[in-house]
Amino acid sequence: MNFNWALSLIYHSIILIVHWIIKKPMQFIIILLVFTFLFNGFIFVTGRSLKDGNIQYLQNLHFCARNEGIDPNKKYIILRLDDVQSYYLKELTIKMLNEWISRKMPYTVAIIPLNLTEDPEMTRYLRQNKCSIEIAQHGFSHRADIAEFKDLSESVAYKKLNQWLEILNKITNQKIITFIPPENIYSTWTVEAAKKNNFKIISWEWDGLFDYSATSFNFDTDTLNSVDVVIDTSKSDAALNWFSIIMLHPQDYIGEDGEEDPIQYEKYIELLDKLENEWFAFTTMQDYYNFMSKIWWEEVFYDAEIKKDKKKRLSVVSDDVTASWTEMLHNEITKDNYLRKSKLIDSPSWMNNYNYISNNYLILGWNISEDNVENVYINEYQLTGFQSWDRTFTYILNTDFWNLKEWENIYEIYFEKQWDKIFKESIVFYYSQDRTQYDKYTEKLLTRLNNEARDTVPSPKY
Repeated sequence: MNFNWALSLIYHSIILIVHWIIKKPMQFIIILLVFTFLFNGFIFVTGRSLKDGNIQYLQNLHFCARNEGIDPNKKYIILRLDDVQSYYLKELTIKMLNEWISRKMPYTVAIIPLNLTEDPEMTRYLRQNKCSIEIAQHGFSHRADIAEFKDLSESVAYKKLNQWLEILNKITNQKIITFIPPENIYSTWTVEAAKKNNFKIISWEWDGLFDYSATSFNFDTDTLNSVDVVIDTSKSDAALNWFSIIMLHPQDYIGEDGEEDPIQYEKYIELLDKLENEWFAFTTMQDYYNFMSKIWWEEVFYDAEIKKDKKKRLSVVSDDVTASWTEMLHNEITKDNYLRKSKLIDSPSWMNNYNYISNNYLILGWNISEDNVENVYINEYQLTGFQSWDRTFTYILNTDFWNLKEWENIYEIYFEKQWDKIFKESIVFYYSQDRTQYDKYTEKLLTRLNNEARDTVPSPKY
């Protein structure tokens, strides 16, 4: 191909430019100086911004480079710091977060949005370190007199969540998917409002997949939990779920004067040191949720299990089948006494013979205290991963596995010894996304249990 025409064009252009410079040298010098000034100014501003660490603008232009990959062979800790807010305990909060950042521990921070944008230091800190954190919504004002979401309707809860998301979205361009209700209390309708605001997780204090299992502070005794207790609880939970969530607050580490307590703070450092020594990996709720979504090839809304009064979980129903007919008639099975603690399942800890759940994903865990158990069966399904020398086993309930369906699910557990299947226990789950149906389900169940109890006990002979 002949490029002579292009060379000719370049040659004549150079001649014209040189000719113009010779004829108008002053104009050329002025243009050259203006161009040089603008170019040097651009280089100076860019270099100064990078040198001073002023990366807020640059961070808003790109996604974080943090490694969000989850290694399925590792056990993870999710550090959840609640009550991060403007002004209150700001220095202590930043000091705690800097410890995590220096140790390269990603974490989930539950932010109270009230007056947040009026505190430039805190907002600047969160923006600059947003690649190390997941921002979760923690109400708006976190009122001390009442739990903000306790009795809210869906429309009011939706408006509040949406309004406060607008404030948090000024801090980060990352998608906010985790809602941590103030006082760990919320209405049924808040769940629907959270879904419509594109939250994926409600994390609170019960036994849902993303609820905290360990906490640095004991609210019953108003003292710090021992570091060993927190570690042991986390290890037990991670052994079943592959991750464990630890809840902390800045105010866990203050004295009676409202200021940082150096002795208390040393316990915080000890906790972080021991977590690292246990060879845990660290992640956020958002990153672990994204990992699970890739496994199941879909997004799921994770809410805690149905609220239950823990004081009513202990069984008061007699297991003595020789109970007299008269006793049976006068001891009707009611809402207060129909539950019996599971004999085998130790995780989740609230497991009873009858259970109500709204979460479509649940991991059950057992400890085997018997010897010579060769196989474990759930109904007719043999657990393929169980070996005869194992002392524990787990079973995943999931609608995607077709082993959890709407309404009643019965799971009978058998141990096999020398080719003999021995029935151990029956566990029932009533699964529904509609919590308003649970009272109706309970009434139907109690009616059936009372009828079965009367039918199975022989009438007295006179």
